[in-house]
Amino acid sequence: MYGQVLAGLLLASASVQAAQKPMQLALNYSGDAFFDLWNYKVGDDFLNWWGDPSNNGIVNFTDQAFARQQNLLFVNSVGNVIVKTDNFTDGTGNASFVRNSLQLLSKDPITPGTLMIMDAVHMPFGCAVWPAFWMNGGANWPSLGEIDIVENINLATTNAYNLHTANGCKASTDVAITGDLISTDCFNVTNHDQGCKVQDTTLSYGAGFAGNGGGAFAFLWDDEGMRIWFFPRPTIPADLSTASPNPDGWGTPTAFYPSSTCDTTKFFGPQTLILEINVCGNFAVEKFNQTCSAVAAQCTDVVPNPSAFDDAYFEIRYITVFSNSTVPKTNLTASGTSGSSTGTQSPGAQASTKSSGVSLNIPTSFSVLCGIAFLSLFFM
Repeated sequence: MYGQVLAGLLLASASVQAAQKPMQLALNYSGDAFFDLWNYKVGDDFLNWWGDPSNNGIVNFTDQAFARQQNLLFVNSVGNVIVKTDNFTDGTGNASFVRNSLQLLSKDPITPGTLMIMDAVHMPFGCAVWPAFWMNGGANWPSLGEIDIVENINLATTNAYNLHTANGCKASTDVAITGDLISTDCFNVTNHDQGCKVQDTTLSYGAGFAGNGGGAFAFLWDDEGMRIWFFPRPTIPADLSTASPNPDGWGTPTAFYPSSTCDTTKFFGPQTLILEINVCGNFAVEKFNQTCSAVAAQCTDVVPNPSAFDDAYFEIRYITVFSNSTVPKTNLTASGTSGSSTGTQSPGAQASTKSSGVSLNIPTSFSVLCGIAFLSLFFM
């Protein structure tokens, strides 16, 4: 009997160890290894990678080979990755002109049990410029959710964080955040697709971000929900760039979407990470006059002028993904031909075995196993 009890307790102990498994560094997007870790959308912006209606940008997304040949994609002299829009082609007088740019889609999904960090020195800004660092669950948007980590338009000065979902997901007014909660309903048809938006109050976007040396964004998806932090360069935690970043020591998040008001396992599927720079597009066109009325009468007037896009680039030190998720890394499937990709899997995509200080909550299966072990005292 005692042997059976001991076996039950050992099984329960093994369950605890598995549940408390620390996150491992799964992906490191940096340096020359950066480029082959993505698929590249090719073509216009009328349909997205999955064949859904997109944002109608005045843009031609290029493949990796063309982008590198045109110096839209490269590693600079200090080792940072540059992802940029064409700022050298003059489209004046060409009524059908569209500007070359990039949309990168991760080959590996972001899933529950993930910490993702991006450290950037510069992000795109300018009239007619719409950058985004975001995630999408796939076809039939937003049935599997959208998460916006970095997004704004034109000459805005602060970043916005957002979720877009099917009906039923809400942002909470009862959690501490440093950003301003603008809207609580994440359902995409509410308030003209605004989603549940949190507006940052720091130099988190545009010229102010670049002038301050940039900063770091961190996204944590665990049992408690989804949390996002932004750290201006002088305040980046020392452990953020290590093999063991620990969000428990980072203080109040900029945005927090708790699972108590939005079940992220219900409203979000595995997410494809997307890094892009759009030109005009629905959002930038609609809000153009808020910050750019002194520059041009409308967004389309800016597109032919190459110098208007001199600041339309990301300069990224690294993007790291830590995970203890067991979800298979197979999420990105395209419908149609606009999502053709180039390149092969890079050796830099191999996962590290270094541990992180982040762990998930213990699941209910542990309680069940403990109960079985306890009952074995009486029935075995």
